[in-house]
Amino acid sequence: MTAAATGLLILVRHGQSTWNLSNQFTGWMDVPLTLGGVNDAQQAGRLLGASGMRIDACYTSGLQRSVQTAQVVCDHLQQQPRYLGRKAIPLLKRYRLNERHYGAITGLSKSAVPPGVSEAELQAWRSTLDGKPPPLTSDNPFHAAIVDSCDMEALRLEGLSLPLTESIRDCCARVEPLWREEIRPRVIERGQTVLVVGHANNLRALIRCVQGLDDDELSRLGVPNGLPLVYEFLSSGRPLPDPKAVGTVPPLTGRYLGLDAIRFEKIDTDRSGTLEVTELNDAGMCILEDGSCDELMQSIDNNGDGRVDFNEYVSWVKRQTNLPTSD
Repeated sequence: MTAAATGLLILVRHGQSTWNLSNQFTGWMDVPLTLGGVNDAQQAGRLLGASGMRIDACYTSGLQRSVQTAQVVCDHLQQQPRYLGRKAIPLLKRYRLNERHYGAITGLSKSAVPPGVSEAELQAWRSTLDGKPPPLTSDNPFHAAIVDSCDMEALRLEGLSLPLTESIRDCCARVEPLWREEIRPRVIERGQTVLVVGHANNLRALIRCVQGLDDDELSRLGVPNGLPLVYEFLSSGRPLPDPKAVGTVPPLTGRYLGLDAIRFEKIDTDRSGTLEVTELNDAGMCILEDGSCDELMQSIDNNGDGRVDFNEYVSWVKRQTNLPTSD
């Protein structure tokens, strides 16, 4: 931590879940980690352990893939000498940190367009700030499982009701009070180091709260599984950019631990935070002239928006047996 900073905020997306592996829209469906997801969580614990940071509190969602990841990370950290004699890291579950609710497309494959839905419509539901899938109805095969897995009293205490669908903007509105009323005071006013273990969209929403990202910046932001993203702050509460830091992915001012972001930085020569076909070519990963770059782009670009965000890049790296993931 620098002299100008107060506390630290560390964001970690949960490890790979069973529905991440099968490429399904998950949302509020409560699915467990895969073995690879446990490895993701262990990796996050190792990276944080090697960093020398000491966590004061850990927030998670109410979903088991987030809770399970947090428990693995905290168990690893509490074996470090600097935690000896200290109380266990408090694990604070908050439904405001649940993943975005995907409504009627919950459980559907991300690689297929549902019957009766245009590709443009699906893309709007997935990637725009205000796109919202149709609501989850009571006859949906996943409705009962979602209702049964929720702690309705915990939802009520947080001023929430069970959503039936959400846009990314809805998710931002749900997360913002938790940042303002609980997490930010811990970090800025009390100087604590707070770990938040969450999901792709709720972490994007939290990053928007921290940095004030605009809609375009938020739309191209991808958060990978199991890689800690570390924010330092000025006493005013503004995130503190470190011009010498490595492992930054625009538009973020926080830095990722590990090697993946450093490798991504080298390929992302225009510092846009996403990779284009020409950058893949320039990095020697493919050849534009023979069409291999278009094929590579299609294999990495999971959401079909024509660019590769950091999450898509890390997911692709993990699939390559000859390329190491973060140390």
